[in-house]
Amino acid sequence: MEINDKIYFTNLTKYKSKINKNITYPEIISEIDYLSAKIRTTAKDALSELISVNIARKEISNILDDIKYLKKEGTKNVTLG
Repeated sequence: MEINDKIYFTNLTKYKSKINKNITYPEIISEIDYLSAKIRTTAKDALSELISVNIARKEISNILDDIKYLKKEGTKNVTLG
């Protein structure tokens, strides 16, 4: 694993998503927290070389997309409601 990858994944082991104050649905907040934990776990797995760097990057990218979607949905429902 290259140094850049180690730095990237080390930083992600501390990842915590910022929750928008407009999101009031506990289930969305819980799901975002769960996905944040999944990012930290994937980063740790990549650092310990349990999974390849490419697979870890792809998984993390997908999870970040999911978090972005949940945040968008959470704020949309608050605005419309």
